Amino acid sequence: MGAYPENWLLSFNKNGQLIKRDIGYNYRQSGLNIINYITYGYDATGNLTTVDLTHNEAIPRIDTYIYDDKKSPFNNVIGLSPLFSLIFTDNYHGYPDAFLHNRTHISYSTDPSLPGDSYTYQYDSAGYPVSAIYNSNGVGHVLIQYFYYFAD
Repeated sequence: MGAYPENWLLSFNKNGQLIKRDIGYNYRQSGLNIINYITYGYDATGNLTTVDLTHNEAIPRIDTYIYDDKKSPFNNVIGLSPLFSLIFTDNYHGYPDAFLHNRTHISYSTDPSLPGDSYTYQYDSAGYPVSAIYNSNGVGHVLIQYFYYFAD
């Protein structure tokens, strides 16, 4: 199949949330019958709760996300689309990319016996994270630090 297609078909719900990213769209437009898409589910507050990769990988997988009720480091960013976190996720390093609250846990359906990925945060007095420890399936961890600069 080669490189990723240049054009993706993005589908949104009535709340403007991305519910499907169809990577196979280009292939089908060129006559190939390739099914390759990801679907997304959200909770009532707008947090991403499921990423269904069933039609995107050799080993189908559904990721489940849990959040805290604190402010995300991206909470007050103006002009950055929430699509950024869904299209350009950093699955290899586990950097949190949620915009409403902070992701605290990810479970993977491919191996429910594994503990999944966890994030433990330290917060400032305004409720924003100043650091986080990312732990991938109980093996090693990465320290993440947040620095905030506010324009006058």
